[in-house]
Amino acid sequence: MKMESRRWKIVECFTSFCSFVNYPYQSWFILLGSSRG
Repeated sequence: MKMESRRWKIVECFTSFCSFVNYPYQSWFILLGSSRG
């Protein structure tokens, strides 16, 4: 049971980290596209 909750925590952290990393990347691509276009 303890191991399961720990795994869930890792998955939760991973998803939040992914969204945290994904947002800046999207804005970076928008900035690059606007500067190129």
